[in-house]
Amino acid sequence: MIINRAARLALDPENITPKNGGGMAWSGKNADEFAEEYNFKPVTLSGYADHDKEIHVNKYKNGEKGVEVITPFYTHLNK
Repeated sequence: MIINRAARLALDPENITPKNGGGMAWSGKNADEFAEEYNFKPVTLSGYADHDKEIHVNKYKNGEKGVEVITPFYTHLNK
């Protein structure tokens, strides 16, 4: 497993930004298929993070309080 991870991490990043109106790289794949293809594989994704629409969700883990930040990410903007 360690050798497999190292080999995958050494690959050149794959751009997974969908074409405008197209689906994401994982569309139509179940979780196992997605994991097989993309685990530990470097990727790039171009787009825009809309920080004005962020949501902060209070979370507790191991008795400690934290915040999960959810930020919408758009690969294309329509008029």
